[in-house]
Amino acid sequence: MAINSKKFRNTVLLLITELNGQIEGKKKLAKLLYYIDFDSYERYEKPITGDTYYARDMGPLGASFKSELKKMAEKGDIKIKQVPNSDGYKPTEVYTSHTKPKINALNKREIEMIKRVARNYGGLSGTQLETLSHEEAPYIATDPHEIIDYELAFYRETEFDR
Repeated sequence: MAINSKKFRNTVLLLITELNGQIEGKKKLAKLLYYIDFDSYERYEKPITGDTYYARDMGPLGASFKSELKKMAEKGDIKIKQVPNSDGYKPTEVYTSHTKPKINALNKREIEMIKRVARNYGGLSGTQLETLSHEEAPYIATDPHEIIDYELAFYRETEFDR
């Protein structure tokens, strides 16, 4: 599957908008994108961004995640700020934007899915999302560092009425 850069860009911008203008942490953003694509696939048999996800140690990670965010930052679509941590960990990347998503780049179903993921998972930390993703069939059934098959989304039993 190939990444749809326009949908990736507008998905990230809509997520930032839905989460009060910022997303704290690379891990959190990566997992939210995973949930958006895998929830969409489970429900409609089609991901939104189309990124390829790998089973990394800290959970699913899109192959194009870093390069797409870098392009967005270079274009000025997003700002990535390094916020120091007091606990000795690497600085946290905080993503913000004043750029509005181009809603016409996403269909109604996709917008609803992104908002649903923001509502259901946006209040969780990156570490909480990592733990959650590690407990799901797509991650469990995939060997470390291998591609996670979108078909495994059908074994998640996500509740879509919430």
